[in-house]
Amino acid sequence: MPPSRVRRNFFARPRLLSLALFFSAAFHAAAAPPTGASNAVISINLNSEAKGEYVVWVTADGKYLVKISDLIAIGIKNPLGDKIDIDGEAYLALQSLQKASVKLDEKTQSFDILSAPETLGKQAIDLLPKNHANTLIPKNDSLFLNYRAGFSGGSDTEKTFSLLHEFGIWRGDYLFLTDGIFTAAKSKKQFVRNMTSMVYDKRELFQRNIVGDFFTTTGEFGSVLNLGGLNIAKLYSQQPNFVKHPMASFTGNTSLPAEADIYLNGNKIRTQKIAPGEFELQNLNYFGGARDVQVVVKDKLGKTQVFDYKYYFTDDLLQKDLHEYNYGLGLARKDY
Repeated sequence: MPPSRVRRNFFARPRLLSLALFFSAAFHAAAAPPTGASNAVISINLNSEAKGEYVVWVTADGKYLVKISDLIAIGIKNPLGDKIDIDGEAYLALQSLQKASVKLDEKTQSFDILSAPETLGKQAIDLLPKNHANTLIPKNDSLFLNYRAGFSGGSDTEKTFSLLHEFGIWRGDYLFLTDGIFTAAKSKKQFVRNMTSMVYDKRELFQRNIVGDFFTTTGEFGSVLNLGGLNIAKLYSQQPNFVKHPMASFTGNTSLPAEADIYLNGNKIRTQKIAPGEFELQNLNYFGGARDVQVVVKDKLGKTQVFDYKYYFTDDLLQKDLHEYNYGLGLARKDY
């Protein structure tokens, strides 16, 4: 190997080592607190809401450096401004916070930040009444028998005795059900079995499965068939508190804590507290028909926003991502 090539490799290693030491020193210098900086405890108010006390760095030229993680924790989604890294933690000069007005009270060591609503987290407020926590879904096995006896007839008509019955056995999520009618007259005695089936409900899927006799329908404009076989159907009525139809929702924003008064056809139905930032009032449910909906948002300084909506409430439609079905496979029952 030529000597010159050996010399180049020999001198390359000290140069690489020097570069590594240089960048390492530069990194540690950048991570150290600014010269003359000291710690302080300040309190922060964000859009008139107290957010607590925080430890910050105060530089020699009066900049207050706050952890970016703390700014996110108090509700600022993506803090933008002059940033610096101290001991591996990202800090931001509070006075440089973008899309915000920042005021310092030196006597109380507190900052009042008025940040634009779009920089704050979006809150979703569900207007639908909560389900009762003590709703009871019975799981005990049971057996029942319903019956009705009747007699008809007179001097001019044949005397007839009738007995109608319904018998059921419930075990777990399975229900066996059968019913029929017995009639007895002088001319004829007859027993007619009406419906006999085994029903299995999957409540979490809103699904009902039937083996036996069932009525199946194709909807309001379709026909109804009485079949014997297998039926699989979606039944949202298995959970009475579940709302399957679309409901009204409204979006807006406020810079300060506010209250929203919700009116339907001029009548106030609800008052909802709203934190600063963007908000969405979800799942306003009401009786069917066209309604005038008005939302009046008034902040703590008296500024008022009025939102007017025209909304048609109906339970004929399904919410997004929901679907219904009713599949039946079997033979039509004749001479029923």
